[in-house]
Amino acid sequence: MIKTLLSVLLLSVSVAASAASPSDVRFDQGVDVKAVMHEAGLDRPAAVRPAGVQRHLYWMQGCEKKEMAPGVNETGKFLLSSFEMVEDCEYGYPGGGCRTGIGMSYTRQLRLVLEGRPASNPAESFTVCLTGNDVSIMLMQTPTHYDVSVVGDDVILKARP
Repeated sequence: MIKTLLSVLLLSVSVAASAASPSDVRFDQGVDVKAVMHEAGLDRPAAVRPAGVQRHLYWMQGCEKKEMAPGVNETGKFLLSSFEMVEDCEYGYPGGGCRTGIGMSYTRQLRLVLEGRPASNPAESFTVCLTGNDVSIMLMQTPTHYDVSVVGDDVILKARP
């Protein structure tokens, strides 16, 4: 905006200087900025765009069910994604209002590791979920109690004694 105003001001001064004789131009008298702004049509306040509002609604969770056969203690890497749903609102314009869209997204490549799993355990199943950047796990079918921790991209289930 400042560059535009300076350009208009400089253009007005140069036009006035070229139209007048050299003796009519008096730079020591100053410039009537209000008159220049009026001639350029910039003396009216610019329309101010109302601020938009964005608010978090919820996270779309990404989940994957993992089955562990007897004797298997880790899965291969798998990819989970989670998306934030937001509401974008703009007011003060025709057709303004709110719409729902996707905000941030997270993707993680994870691996499920079972430590201390008894060799006699039958097949076990787990559901691993990503909500935002948070990893959670649900023990679906298992006879063993596990302590759960997430270290980097590994979801570690350590069998309780």
